[in-house]
Order: sequence, then C-alpha cells, then structure tokens
Amino acid sequence: NLDEMMTDWIRNFLGKLESWVHIYEKNYVSLTIEINDETVCFFFDFRGKLTRKEEMLKWIVSSSSDHSKIQMMSYFCETEECSIEFKMDK
Repeated sequence: NLDEMMTDWIRNFLGKLESWVHIYEKNYVSLTIEINDETVCFFFDFRGKLTRKEEMLKWIVSSSSDHSKIQMMSYFCETEECSIEFKMDK
C-alpha cells in the first residue's frame, strides 16, 4: 500500500531528524504535499541547527534507493537549512 509506505518513510525520517538536530536550538520543519494525476510530491523544509548533516544525507540517499516508488528529486543542505523534494508515483 502506497499510503503505508509513505507514512512509514515520513515517520522514520522525522524520527531520525530528531536525532540529527541540536536539541537546545529552535528547529522547524515543514512539509508541503503536491498531488497531481500521476505523482505525489513531498517538500521538506528544515530550519534549525543540524549536528549530523552527513549522516542525514546518507540516510536520505539510501532510503530513497531502498524504495523503488519513492524517488529523491532534489536536495539542498547546509548546517542550518535543508530542503528535500521526494516524488512518489501513484
């Protein structure tokens, strides 16, 4: 089921994100979902302080290759800002 797959992926990502940020800083994450006839796109925007940026990038790349339906389209990541776009075919 695609809904369950994406829900599990988002739950895993947010759980891991919590371990990748500085806990005493203000950290914000937003999720935008765009749905069209063929795909669903997910845009994650993070503002805060990452403590394990490299670990996060490795997980993102490997997790998108583990799921053939979930494809990372783009990402930009710095210490205090990160944007990631994923696409899932319906």
